[in-house]
Amino acid sequence: MDYQILLTNYPIFKYLPYILGISGLLYIFIAINSIKNYKKRHTKLVELESRCILCEAEIVNPVNIKSYSKELIIDAVEIISHFIGVPVYFINSSETVYAEVKYKVNEQEIKNVIPRRAAIYHPKQGYSIAIYYDPLNPKMAFAKDMEDIIFKKPLRDCIFNIIIAAILIFSCIFTALNVMV
Repeated sequence: MDYQILLTNYPIFKYLPYILGISGLLYIFIAINSIKNYKKRHTKLVELESRCILCEAEIVNPVNIKSYSKELIIDAVEIISHFIGVPVYFINSSETVYAEVKYKVNEQEIKNVIPRRAAIYHPKQGYSIAIYYDPLNPKMAFAKDMEDIIFKKPLRDCIFNIIIAAILIFSCIFTALNVMV
């Protein structure tokens, strides 16, 4: 494509290298920030955003144990229960462990605090479990393997941001060279 023809017909195209360059620089900052966040997550042994406060809460959701032993998962959820002060009960099946949590709290406490997640990660033992709940539906909650949330997703975000930044910078240089010709 002849960029000189584009510039003649559409003068707006002369600003394209600047737009691409600024976008690329912005994505570089985003990529650097996501790398910093990823490193911070790796240095945290325990991630505990707040107490899980539920009214008549029941946690009865499967936790995948194919890559972890039942003992490690039970230990992990027991550690969480210690942090949030909640008894944890288990229903074992062939491939999954169901963590069931039942407790009551003061209604005033629920109004004052809107917690999101309680999670534990222990890199030496190799397990990571979280307890989540939906504030809009406080009677439903679930336990979930945190591996994807804590590590895999931030790593994917880092790689994606770096690739986008590289594409935008390359496009900026390529377009600028064609415009200047």
